[in-house]
Amino acid sequence: DDLFIIADDVVEIAHEEAFEEASSTIYATLLLLDPEGFDPVPLSRIASEIGCPLYEVYIPALFLMLEDRVDLIQEDFYGEILVARVPVPAL
Repeated sequence: DDLFIIADDVVEIAHEEAFEEASSTIYATLLLLDPEGFDPVPLSRIASEIGCPLYEVYIPALFLMLEDRVDLIQEDFYGEILVARVPVPAL
């Protein structure tokens, strides 16, 4: 239950601070950098492509993760965060 409370808080913050629009920009950039959806993209590269500091894309990336649109991968503690698209099920 605590996880859902935290997730709800993040979503509430996202709406309050217009992270929804930023997450759309991040996802569109991810589509451009990985059109096939096979290769996770470093979060720092997405930030660079958008022209934003890394900290401005982190929370919107979490918002995308909560929506099950991306997975965030971090192989090493304090290492680069990779953003991977979640496959869309075929209809």
